[in-house]
Amino acid sequence: MVTGSLRQRLTSLVPPLSLGDAPEFFGPTDINAQSGNGRLSVALNREGTVTVLRWPRPSFFNHVKYHTTRRDAPRFGAHPNEGAFLGLRLDLGDTRETTWLRDWGTTQWYETEGSDTVVTEHRSGHYGLTVRVVDTVAADADVLVREVTVHRDADSPVVAADLVAFAHFHLGVSKKPKNPIHDLRRHPGDRTHARYRPDVDAVVATKRGVDESTCDRRQVALAMGFDRPSERHQVGADAFAARRERVGPDARDAHDAYERASDGDLPNHDAHSGKPTAALSTRLGFGDDDTATATLLVAADESRGGVSDLLETAREWDPATIRRDKAAWFDELLGDAPLPETDDAAVRATAMRALVTLVTNYDRESGAIVASIATQSPYAQDWPRDGAFCNHVLNLVGLPEWVDKRNRWYASLQRSEERRFFGHALVPKGNWLMNYYADGIAGGPIPWEIDQTGLAVWTLWDHYRATGDEGYLREVYPAIKRGADFLAGYRDAATGLHRAAHEDDNIVPSRTIHGASTVWLALNSALKAARALDAVEDAARYRRRRDELKTAIDAHLWDPEAGAYSRGKSPLDHVLEHHYVPDIFRALPILPGTGGNTTVAWPARFAPTDHPRMRRHLDHLWDAIEPSFREPEAGERRFGMYESRALIALATGWADDPEKMTRVRDGVRWIAHNHATPDTHVLGEAWIREDGRVLTAVSQPHTFTQLLFYYASLLAFPPAEFEQPTPA
Repeated sequence: MVTGSLRQRLTSLVPPLSLGDAPEFFGPTDINAQSGNGRLSVALNREGTVTVLRWPRPSFFNHVKYHTTRRDAPRFGAHPNEGAFLGLRLDLGDTRETTWLRDWGTTQWYETEGSDTVVTEHRSGHYGLTVRVVDTVAADADVLVREVTVHRDADSPVVAADLVAFAHFHLGVSKKPKNPIHDLRRHPGDRTHARYRPDVDAVVATKRGVDESTCDRRQVALAMGFDRPSERHQVGADAFAARRERVGPDARDAHDAYERASDGDLPNHDAHSGKPTAALSTRLGFGDDDTATATLLVAADESRGGVSDLLETAREWDPATIRRDKAAWFDELLGDAPLPETDDAAVRATAMRALVTLVTNYDRESGAIVASIATQSPYAQDWPRDGAFCNHVLNLVGLPEWVDKRNRWYASLQRSEERRFFGHALVPKGNWLMNYYADGIAGGPIPWEIDQTGLAVWTLWDHYRATGDEGYLREVYPAIKRGADFLAGYRDAATGLHRAAHEDDNIVPSRTIHGASTVWLALNSALKAARALDAVEDAARYRRRRDELKTAIDAHLWDPEAGAYSRGKSPLDHVLEHHYVPDIFRALPILPGTGGNTTVAWPARFAPTDHPRMRRHLDHLWDAIEPSFREPEAGERRFGMYESRALIALATGWADDPEKMTRVRDGVRWIAHNHATPDTHVLGEAWIREDGRVLTAVSQPHTFTQLLFYYASLLAFPPAEFEQPTPA
């Protein structure tokens, strides 16, 4: 018993990695659309199953159990009772059957490009039924509204029907610092309590506990109920858990709600504590037009009383009004945002979806923007490196106040003092951690990354460049100075380059153009900030080190044979590049690749675009990404990522070359028509080639990847009022 308990505790700390499934190391992301309001965030797969439900912030916590394992399995390996989904209990005259909508033929789309209302339509020719589910998270209340419309064909065998709602609750109140896999590896004793409450005619799930990362006491309550009286209910155990849950003396009553609902029997068992499953049913009334409607509501609050009151309020809402209000909310924020000037509908839809995702993933309290609300991969954190590009776009679309909030948050997170271990600074003064939850708690395991520090310094300056707000610059200048002072001093005496450090989320310290270009960018940005504030001595120091670093980069990182800033490979690099080494090892975050660096071209603008070396480097960038655009027909690349980042650099460098800009536009179109999902126009961090198709993968919708596409699309198809970016 003790040995088994210890094994489970240790397992809860180990990442559930599938090393042979690059780039889906944490399992495939089963998300095709999302809806949110900056507090409640809900993800849906293509079949309309809720696979993620985060509250009270996009960064934490997830409250629905859903875990995929491999792409070739049914439901990507998720258990049949995971997630939250809908079904029908059908009266066929002589028999009764339960059918789950996820098993029907399904199509899905967003109701409008500028909002996040998701429409999922299910069709069964066998039953002669069409079911449309319209999902919206309300703009100003933490409620998911699921409006269901059932249309019955004239020759349908269905006499009557009940709508069945199922959910597998797995509430969270705690996160682990530097361990973002906590959603996937919770403590085996983790328990949620769920009970059907007749006073509110709803299943209410609750949990209390202490957030391990902050030592704060937290509580959460979710309520699931219809806009009308329910018929039957069941709250039971999880029959598919690795350790089958023990149930009370009446095992039938406590059976898994999914199994009971599938069998057509909801025995009205009221409560379960552990890993509860829950189902509710309500009678559908078909009118003369053979159409029936009902609305399922899922509300979130801190307490049982609060969530019950919220649910009762939501029952009075008109779903159509909720959708209109949500669209108006997005329009108020994004109505003036520039969009690519093209008649390619997929390009425009993918660009607009990037902005909508940005808004829903923005944390209203701190200003954090998560990379994704997904748990697989566990990206619900804010990377300042990626956040720097998010900020650049936010200024562009007319939300500078969000950037102001975010940058002040970044400045507050910067290390202003050091903790030492045997004389070595774990996180040197002036740096940032790998990433952060929205409350400032460390998210990932890497202590600090030099390219992240460089880009964080840049964004602090870049916001002043966009706004001219001197008061802001004076407030964040101490953070700029701390970062630039560290980078200026973190120098390799033998080469004049930076010393080896973690770069681009890789675990082995390295010294490549990834770090060097961002250090140069930071020093150049700090120099301009110092000049703007008449900090003469700082400006002189940053200029000297910037110029020294430029000379060192040209001397040590330029590869004349490759025609690119791509030298700096370590012996381990050469080992990993050997043809006998499987692709999987090159995909792992061990060392950054030395080729295809984009930062040196943009945003650093390390050299004029007409400089011979920069011209060659831009050609090298195109050669690095062009094979992606030949997929899936070429059948050469198994996966790829971040082509948009290279397209931005190329567009800024080739802006005056119409022939080469045609390549950029073709690349943008390829991403919109291949990498993005064809129905909802979302992008994952990566794409994979499978069965002759290109599929989006890894934590879609991925905020950063989508914003890179948005910016690339503007540069490729600039609207009349759009201004090209200025040199750093």
